[in-house]
Amino acid sequence: MRLASLLFRIFAWFSMRALEVQLDAQNSAIDACYDMSRYFGMVESREQTKSELAAARARYTATFRPGIRFTFKNA
Repeated sequence: MRLASLLFRIFAWFSMRALEVQLDAQNSAIDACYDMSRYFGMVESREQTKSELAAARARYTATFRPGIRFTFKNA
């Protein structure tokens, strides 16, 4: 494996993990939210983070050879 590919895979893994941590924190914040005006903004932000996480997972999976697929716990 080339060094550039390895560095890209490491970067994709770290960005994927950072988005998973962010999504978990957003879920915790939504559970503790009692103000409905802020609730909808938080839900919209969480949906955007979910789509960014899906894109990060696609970038990470693309660094492996064809035929290797991963199943992730949450989407």
